[in-house]
Amino acid sequence: MKPYDASQHNPSLKATNNISKGAILRYKTRMPQSLVKILVHVVFSTKKRADLIAPEIETGLFGYMHGIVENNKSKLIIANGTTNHIDLLISLGKTVDISELVGDIKCGGSNWTKKKGKQFKDF
Repeated sequence: MKPYDASQHNPSLKATNNISKGAILRYKTRMPQSLVKILVHVVFSTKKRADLIAPEIETGLFGYMHGIVENNKSKLIIANGTTNHIDLLISLGKTVDISELVGDIKCGGSNWTKKKGKQFKDF
């Protein structure tokens, strides 16, 4: 089997005197690393922007949402909000569908909150 010669397929390499054929061969046989960092700022409000996120459940709710994000191969960097909306800064994984992730967070967070008491039934 004949070794791969990049200079035959890439004319710009012929003009480069300081690159040996061995270096080109080693470069072409290794897969370069791919790095991806996608940050998403997610904001969503309560139904009819009602003041339903009480301070006593906020920490637990953000912790629960953190678990949902981690289960979706992403990282929750920071969570914050007020009594009627939530802000999340998320570093997405390479293969994560944003709409699925946000849907999981909203559905899971709503279900978790409704289980915290009768005062949260409209959440």
